[in-house]
Amino acid sequence: MQINWLPKNICDNIDQTTRNFIWRGTNNKGLHLVIWEKIARSRHLGGLGIRPAREANTCLLGKFVWDMVQSKNKLWVNLLSNKYSGGSNFLHDNAHPNNSPSWSFIIRAKNILKNR
Repeated sequence: MQINWLPKNICDNIDQTTRNFIWRGTNNKGLHLVIWEKIARSRHLGGLGIRPAREANTCLLGKFVWDMVQSKNKLWVNLLSNKYSGGSNFLHDNAHPNNSPSWSFIIRAKNILKNR
């Protein structure tokens, strides 16, 4: 999740597994006494703080985005900046077909985080 953009069906499967664990437990029986939206709320809003898989995936990739913007002294940041952005401003970079999948995923997360 931290270095790859997960496909929608994988995120859906992770979310379904989480729901099954909470609602059914180990005996494979259970009642849905609380709606999922309430369970998925943050703790300070009365929920359990369970984050949807797509949101978690974006946040973990966002950690790389943060490093690209804030930690210019890290070796991997310098390597990726020189290889893919050519020293230009990372926040204005776009994905290109010849980029590595990991760089494309970082750019995708950057665009989502930038738009929110």
